Amino acid sequence: MCSNGQIWPFPDKLLAHNKQGGFELRGGALPLRLHHVTAVHNVGFGILLVGAHGTRIEASSASWTLPMTLDGKPARGDGLGVFRSQDVELLGSTFSYNHRAGASFWGCADGRETSFSMTGSELDKNAFALEFGALSACTAGISVTPSDAGDNVCDGGTCAAQLADGLAPSAPPPAP
Repeated sequence: MCSNGQIWPFPDKLLAHNKQGGFELRGGALPLRLHHVTAVHNVGFGILLVGAHGTRIEASSASWTLPMTLDGKPARGDGLGVFRSQDVELLGSTFSYNHRAGASFWGCADGRETSFSMTGSELDKNAFALEFGALSACTAGISVTPSDAGDNVCDGGTCAAQLADGLAPSAPPPAP
């Protein structure tokens, strides 16, 4: 564990074929830096951040994420899911071939304004590229400049492909 605002590095990991997601970080204001992390063929989320303030993801990928079953219905299947997290940065990462969203961003950061940025990341060949949900009352800043966000089944916020075959958003994970 690091303290005093130090960055906790999580480098060069392969997270594959997990039945409850590839990588999950819940709670606290601990800055985390993921670099060269590959999450493939996981269920639910490739990478899931809940209350993960100050997280930076560099040169990583989350692909081929499959939906999980909740109440007998498929739910999620996002490469990256960010919930109630502040100051999240995505740099040069790839989120492709996921069942639902390449990346999804949900919810206020425990009463704080939510902000995130994405630069030079690929979001292609997913059901849809990006999803922004329940952020209107608390968003301080959104800066999204993917290098490739095309060739998705549906490249829009609320298009019909999201609602077909269990692609509709499910409830965000509970607070830590």
